[in-house]
Amino acid sequence: MKRLRHWAVSLVLGSLAVVGLTPGASARAPSASPVGDVEVMLTIDTSGSMGLAIEAAKAAANEFITSLPPQVPIGVVTFGDEVTVLSPPTIDRALLASLINGISAGGDTALYDAVIASTAQFAPGVEHKVLVLLSDGKDEGSVATLQDAVAAVQGITVEAIALVTSQADLTSLSFLGRVTPADDAAGVSAAYARVISLLADEIPTVLVPSTTVAATDPTTATPSTQPPVATTRAAPPSPSKAPLWLGGLGVFAGLFALGILLFPRARASKARLGINKPRSVSALGQRTLSAVDEVLERRGQRAKFA
Repeated sequence: MKRLRHWAVSLVLGSLAVVGLTPGASARAPSASPVGDVEVMLTIDTSGSMGLAIEAAKAAANEFITSLPPQVPIGVVTFGDEVTVLSPPTIDRALLASLINGISAGGDTALYDAVIASTAQFAPGVEHKVLVLLSDGKDEGSVATLQDAVAAVQGITVEAIALVTSQADLTSLSFLGRVTPADDAAGVSAAYARVISLLADEIPTVLVPSTTVAATDPTTATPSTQPPVATTRAAPPSPSKAPLWLGGLGVFAGLFALGILLFPRARASKARLGINKPRSVSALGQRTLSAVDEVLERRGQRAKFA
C-alpha cells in the first residue's frame, strides 16, 4: 500500500506541473475588442425648418451608414413635433436606407425628447454607445428639459452636427456633446465624414481609419476619395503552444523524479513480518533446561531428579 501511495504522489506532482503550464489553465491573454462592442444611433431633425435641407440630409445620412463597418449596428430616430424610432440598432443596411429615404419634414423641434428616446435604444451591455445628432434649430415642444437630456447622455459619446441657420442653438447642443457645424445643406455630408474620423480616433479598438468610403446609394457603392472612415482591426496572431507543452513535460519528469527521492520505498523488518532469525540449538536447549530446573526447585523435586 505504501509503495502504491509513493507512486501516486510522484504522479500528482508531475501532473500539477503540466496543468499549470497548459494553455488555458491560467488566465488567458485578452482578445481584441470585437466590432460588436459599439452601437450607433443616428438622430435626425425632420422639423419644418429642415424642409429645404431634408433631401441633402437624407443623402448624407445614407452615406454615413454605408461608411461604417457592416458589422456595426446602427439605429435611426427622427423628430419633429413627435419623436419616431424608425429602427433600433441593426446591421441591415438596406432596411436603414429604405427608412431614411422615406423621411419627410414638418412640425416643431422636440430635440430633448428625441435625445432621451435615442439613448433608450442602446443594448445595455454595449461598451461604446455613440449618438450622432443632426439638427438645425433649438428645442421647441419637448416635454423633457435640457437637464433631462444631459443626464440621459451620461456615458454616451454624443456628436452633434449643427446646420447653422437663424434657428440654430449651438450652446444647448454643446451641453450634450461635441458640435460639428455645417454651414449649409451641402456641408452636412462633410460634417458626417468629420464625425466618423473623430470616432475612429476615440474608439481605436473598434474603428480604424480607411481611405475607402461607400457611395450615397448603398446598392451602387463604389470607392471614392472622401475623408477616412472606419474599418475593423485585425486580431494579432496567437503564439505557438508547443514551447509550453515541452516545458510542461520537462517539469513533469523533474518532479516525478523528485517524488521518488523524497518518498523512498519503506522497508519492513523481518521481525514485523514474523520472520525471526533462528537461534542456535545449544542456546535453545540451555534455556529449556534452566526453565525445567527452576520449576523442580520450586516444587522441592530438584534433589529427587538430580
